[in-house]
Amino acid sequence: MSERHVGLLGATSLIGECLLKQLIQNNWHITAFSRHPITQSHPRITWQQLDTTNQLSINSKKINIAVWLCVAPIWILPEHFDLLSAYGARRIVVLSSTSRYTKNHSSDPSERKIAQQLIKGEEFVQTWAATHGVKWIILRPTLIYGYGRDKNIAEIVRFIRRFGFFPLLGPAMGLRQPVHVEDVASACYAALGTKLD
Repeated sequence: MSERHVGLLGATSLIGECLLKQLIQNNWHITAFSRHPITQSHPRITWQQLDTTNQLSINSKKINIAVWLCVAPIWILPEHFDLLSAYGARRIVVLSSTSRYTKNHSSDPSERKIAQQLIKGEEFVQTWAATHGVKWIILRPTLIYGYGRDKNIAEIVRFIRRFGFFPLLGPAMGLRQPVHVEDVASACYAALGTKLD
């Protein structure tokens, strides 16, 4: 039986770190991509530094990676389509966000911009995948938190610890259900084995 191999974009993100642990525990070999040089080592992880000027040189060994996870921002994924094709991608699990719906009509221009980036990113993924015969799954979690490293719940906790309260301004209509980063990573991992038509 051949070794299971997965490519991971966004490997140094909080979700990426959680996924690395799950993939190692389940005996996957991971080719993990980062924009920055990585000094960490593990026998099941091969680190590759993303080179935006000549991405195809990354696959100089001509290895095949059919299965991919992308937990980097979805709007940067189109920059790496040639990379995925060079590695022979046949299936990809991509992380997006419910913000594509909840922030699309926000009064804040920066939130509307994020929603548009998410929408366009999803459209690009679906079009590219259909053109290249790649099966895809897009997951859309809400607010992701965990280990005090997020910019959502962790910021609220820090504020409350410092001041003893947290202010609510206005009617607080933007209700969200936070989801822990480990649960998001577990959903991404589970999606790798989901049967698609």
